[in-house]
Amino acid sequence: MESALAVGERGHDSAEHNGSSPLGSALELPLSGHEIDAIVARVIERLRRDPVLVRLAVEKPAIEVTIQKKVLPLDDGSLKGKVARLIAGGFFSQPRPFSDVKRELVRRGLDPKTPNLRIADPLKEFTELGFFYRSEGGSYELVPDMEVREVPA
Repeated sequence: MESALAVGERGHDSAEHNGSSPLGSALELPLSGHEIDAIVARVIERLRRDPVLVRLAVEKPAIEVTIQKKVLPLDDGSLKGKVARLIAGGFFSQPRPFSDVKRELVRRGLDPKTPNLRIADPLKEFTELGFFYRSEGGSYELVPDMEVREVPA
């Protein structure tokens, strides 16, 4: 049995002219090593004459990230709401150490005797929720691209 491969030439035996598969007539199996070499040689010869037929499919790794907005409805009656007002007002436009945060809260009416741990709680919670980065020196820095909206009551 003789195996044959008919590769359609442009304008000759191509699929659009004879209704066969894009490679021409069916390929009979099994093929010998010599026959496979002949097929490879024929394909290479065709590619050299008509490089337009070369099409390369490449897989490219990609990561798709879904961003979920965390919306915290707060009012400035709570300590957490007061910290949120500092965020909305631009206080954290640059990294701020805890002492600056406490000083600003006291300046805005917080009792100076408020324990540091009580003030640290909302800062810690905002950090855990992903609103702040905490630097090695302990400063609080807003994450980039965080949205802040103040909604009038």
